[in-house]
Amino acid sequence: MWGHPFASYRTWSYGFGERDGRLHAGIDYPSAYSIPIHAVADGTVYNVGWHSGYGNFAEIMHANGWLSFYAHMASPSPLAIGQAVARGAYVGPMGNTGNSFGIHLHVEIRQRPGGSQIDPAPYIHRGLLPSDTVPPAPPEPKPEEDEDMFKIIHAANDGHIYIVGMTGKRARIGTVYHAQLLQRLRAEDTLLTAELDICQQYLAQVA
Repeated sequence: MWGHPFASYRTWSYGFGERDGRLHAGIDYPSAYSIPIHAVADGTVYNVGWHSGYGNFAEIMHANGWLSFYAHMASPSPLAIGQAVARGAYVGPMGNTGNSFGIHLHVEIRQRPGGSQIDPAPYIHRGLLPSDTVPPAPPEPKPEEDEDMFKIIHAANDGHIYIVGMTGKRARIGTVYHAQLLQRLRAEDTLLTAELDICQQYLAQVA
């Protein structure tokens, strides 16, 4: 389950995409100096240190092999390489180190060590907050009982809608519209390219 990197939802100043003729490979969240930054998912600390461009940074590897990257922190992260961390764990303080022109967090998601970056927004911008608890996963479905690639359920304990994969891995669906798209995909209805992209982002989270 992916989470938001702050204790409450914040608005970004720059998103993922081309900026000044080059790829801006993450999301920039402006805020106040030393605001706590939190891990966006469970994982193991892959790297911490200093980079001339990123300043004080930390990098956490997650169960699917992806890495979350946190840059421009005010001081070195207290985390140690190889340390196990939970979603919501303290990563470091918001800062302005490295090639930075204002206090902010630059956060990226990389598909593997040294690999290409992907847009973090579908995973972390409205992800779980550090204080949120994760609903227990349902029992793993048996192939003879359920041949679908996923199921959509309504979690009665918190009122949110979830997509659940064949392995039991689940992800919270952001809007009722997105849930409707997934239901149409499951029914093999024709979807627009943009709608398929939304569905694939959710399916990737429960693969």
